[in-house]
Formats: sequence, structure tokens, C-alpha cells
Amino acid sequence: MSVKTEWVSFEQNGARHRLYTSRMERARTPLPVVIVIQEIWGTDGHILDVTDRFARAGYLAVAPDLFAVDGRRPESLTEARIEQVKAFLDSLPPTAWHDPVAREAALERQPENAREELRATYADVFARLKLLPQLLEKLQAVVTFLEGYELSGGQKVASIGYCMGGALSLMLAASEPRLAGAVVYYGHLPGKDEIAAINARIYESGIDIKKGKSPAPKLAWLLLQGIFAGTGVFVKFERSNSMYPSSYKVTWTKIITNSI
Repeated sequence: MSVKTEWVSFEQNGARHRLYTSRMERARTPLPVVIVIQEIWGTDGHILDVTDRFARAGYLAVAPDLFAVDGRRPESLTEARIEQVKAFLDSLPPTAWHDPVAREAALERQPENAREELRATYADVFARLKLLPQLLEKLQAVVTFLEGYELSGGQKVASIGYCMGGALSLMLAASEPRLAGAVVYYGHLPGKDEIAAINARIYESGIDIKKGKSPAPKLAWLLLQGIFAGTGVFVKFERSNSMYPSSYKVTWTKIITNSI
């Protein structure tokens, strides 16, 4: 059975939004939903691949394009421009990524036109880290849309986010009572008020985070019981899957079986 994918546009509160959707072509609808929340690089090939994996597991998987403005991306945030920045950063030592002096020196070695485009796109991409409340509003619009969408109406909705998207997944859980569950990959933890707003218990290796404990620095798990049976959050901090392939495989399996 093949996966059916398409980009869907919808309007909410006077704004137009863009959403990648993926499901098994012959699946009986409506389906429970997994909202896949992008990393800083947007809905790139990796995020779309992750979305398709959830679809193959039997869900309607959707990836909102959080960089779209009224349904379209600004020129500096197009997929092609962001891929250019990724390629540029990959050519540098990791320590130079957020070192303005080293990064600027590397930019000066680029052709003038490319240099200006790289500089503008880098600035616009990372500026989104200061716009999380606005991006959260886009995700809340997606939840509202899914309530009435013919492929998902009446079904439970959960979110999973990576890096910047991890932070947004937890913010969505704290602000959106309609969300049945949330999975967080290496996003920052919310404040006490946000944690208190989540209608479930959160554990870090058996320690209740609501008592103010902080997460372990490397391979911490935080599991909120009853995802999709109630409301829950599963938080996983992990290094690259290439460094811990067996751990990554186990984690992915647990997310599929425990959270959706």
C-alpha cells in the first residue's frame, strides 16, 4: 500500500496556512493525527520523511510549514535558500556556526551575491527562535483545522517536535487542551507555569518534574502517562542517532507504541 502525500492550504483567523499531509492511500478515514513540528530548517526533506514514517504506521501525519506567511514563504526562507545555508554551514567547523567572527570571515570568502543571500537567510532562519509565540499560534490554527478536516475530524491529535519543534511541541501541550499527547526531542523545558498547565504527570527517570527537578543532561527520558488514553508528554533528550543507533531504534519504537 502506497503513501498518499499532498500540500494542503487552509484559512484560520484571517490568515492562510500551508500544511504537508501524509497517509496510507487506502486507510479508512478519519484517522488519528500526528503533527510533526519542524526543526529550525523548516519542512525539509528530513521532516517530510519523518512525517511519511508516521503515515506508514497508520496515522494521518501532518507537517505545518511554520515559515510560510499567508500561505507562501518569503524569498529568504525558500527551501532552496535554506539548503544553501545548510551547505555553507556544513563546510565550516561546528564551532564556527554560532561564532559571528568565524562565520563572517567564511562569508567574506563567498561570491558577493551568494554572500548576501546566505547572510540574509541565516539571519531570518535563526530569528524564528525569538518568534516561538507566533509560531505556536500557527500550530494552534492547525489543531483547529484538524477538528473539522474530513480526514481527521473527531480523532485524537498528538504532536512531535524536533529541536525548535521540540520546544513548540511542549508549548502546544501546555496551551492546547485539545491535544491528546506530545513528544519532545531535545527542545528546552518550559517554565513551572507551563508545566502546571499540562493536564498530566511528567516523569524524568521516575522523578516528578512538577516538583521542580531538572532533566539529566544527555539521555534523559520524561514520560507523561496515558498519551492518547488521556493527555501526555514524552520528552527525550538524545545525542545523534548515528552515535547511539540501538538507543534511537528503541526510542522510536516506544514513541510509536506508547504515544499514539
